[in-house]
Amino acid sequence: MGLNTALLNGASGLRATQTAINTVSHNLSNSETKGYSRQRVTMSSQAAEFGDPRRGGRGATLESISRVNDRFVSEQVRRDRTLLGFFTSRERALYTLESIYSEDVAPSVNEGFDHFFNSLRDLTRDPSNRGARAHFVAGAEGVASTLNSMHRDLRNLQIDMDQDIIGRVDEINELTTYIAQLNEQVVAAGAASMDFEDKRDEAVRRLSELVPITVLPQDSGTVNIQLNGVGTLVQDHLAANIEGLPDPSNRRLITLEFTGVGGSNTRDVTSRIDRGELGGLLDLRDNTIGGLINEANDLALSFAEAVNAQHRAGFDLNGDRGQDLFTFADPLGDPAANIELNGIIKADNNLLAISSGALRDPVSGAVNGGVPGDALNGIAISELQYMVRDAIASVQTGSTYTGAIAVGGSYNDAFGNGVIDLQVLNDADPASATFFFNGAPAGVAFPNGIDNGGVGYTVAELNTILNPGNVTLNLEENGSTFTAGDRISVNLLSRGATFNRKVAESLQSVGQVASNNYQQSDIYSTRLSQSETLHESVSGVSIDEELLDLSRFEKQFAANGKVIQAVNELMDSVLNLVQ
Repeated sequence: MGLNTALLNGASGLRATQTAINTVSHNLSNSETKGYSRQRVTMSSQAAEFGDPRRGGRGATLESISRVNDRFVSEQVRRDRTLLGFFTSRERALYTLESIYSEDVAPSVNEGFDHFFNSLRDLTRDPSNRGARAHFVAGAEGVASTLNSMHRDLRNLQIDMDQDIIGRVDEINELTTYIAQLNEQVVAAGAASMDFEDKRDEAVRRLSELVPITVLPQDSGTVNIQLNGVGTLVQDHLAANIEGLPDPSNRRLITLEFTGVGGSNTRDVTSRIDRGELGGLLDLRDNTIGGLINEANDLALSFAEAVNAQHRAGFDLNGDRGQDLFTFADPLGDPAANIELNGIIKADNNLLAISSGALRDPVSGAVNGGVPGDALNGIAISELQYMVRDAIASVQTGSTYTGAIAVGGSYNDAFGNGVIDLQVLNDADPASATFFFNGAPAGVAFPNGIDNGGVGYTVAELNTILNPGNVTLNLEENGSTFTAGDRISVNLLSRGATFNRKVAESLQSVGQVASNNYQQSDIYSTRLSQSETLHESVSGVSIDEELLDLSRFEKQFAANGKVIQAVNELMDSVLNLVQ
């Protein structure tokens, strides 16, 4: 190996260590840059020329500069960001939702029900009192108004969430377009693409917070991105598009339409995005709040139907049968949004049907002097606060009764809670009656029930009182037969399913959703912190480590400089000898 080879070796070492020092300085200058992955220099030796060991090696060469990145750890960070995004995106809306159901908000729905029933009880004490009637009308208007307000607040919250959803969709489209552009820049940059890759990774991480994605690295250096359960979001330099469009079934809300890369395969994907910030908002809007709107509608409808049915059974101060106390401004719209006091009764509170008997003389038809009546129907309406559905049925039996009474709703109460007490009365033997539910013996004997004042209802009348359904109730006496003419009275009572309780259950469910959301947010925040700490330990810049590398490369640079200096001195000596 000649001096010239030694000189070239020293020069190669200087070049390699200079690049290494530049890389260290690049790392140090970006130690606080978000998304930056530290870069590592890899050197290798150059073999002897022509493979002749006598010629010696040809020094060092720079093999590569690469990003320090662990694909598995990066994927874990993305997954944790997706899961955390689902819960954090919902917090503001959940806070608003809790306030809608808060008892601190005046007037609350429960307060509206309390005012309605309490004012009715006041009226039953003096049914002819004009002030009491006006007070009850105000209570009826109030409970309808609070139901209207609850529905309006829930709908407005859904509409507000649509703006958040549109914002997320716009950001997704911007990110996918940006990632597709960076794919192009990575390919064009070749070996110098590392900073572009860092920018792309940071965009991908933000995208993973918004929607659940799978990242597929390609041999070309690009990445393809799949929107899980939907399709390809990014393919090389092309990006898909998501658009928010008015829901054909509900113009106030939007659906999400996905168009694949290249403008292909357009379809509705609203229900297919179930994670990330976008998935969290959609779930809260459609399932949680949508479910509460349905519950509010059921509450308003069951309340109106129960009160109206009992009100129609009474008589007003004019001696006429009662009419519906509540009506719906739009019979085809949401009941909670449209329930209102009957305008005719609002204009003339004499039409409140508080009495259980007609005030008109049965012969002459004349009104009996404005006597207010017995107020029993008003009392019956007030008891609806505690018994949502109360239907008494009496049937005339034959020698043996094994027939079925077809009644509705699986014996659920007005809210579908399935908590019905059945009380059976057999005049001949009150203690002996049992019942069979859907053909299966319950094995429970019920005490003396309550008949309907000796009147009773036919099966047809019972089916009119209750909504038609698919459940049959078979009654038979233990070990004996019913005598012809025996009356069996069936009293269907909803056990504790009050209207106030239903509101409380909705409030409780909201509280549970909110509490679970906050807990899960804390859990996944901790998980993300751990995975990002791990990612930082792998890809982040450690100033201490970089300073150690810098010191090492400085020594290498200095050593190679001394080699060159020594070779130069030797060459000078040789030249002096020649001269």
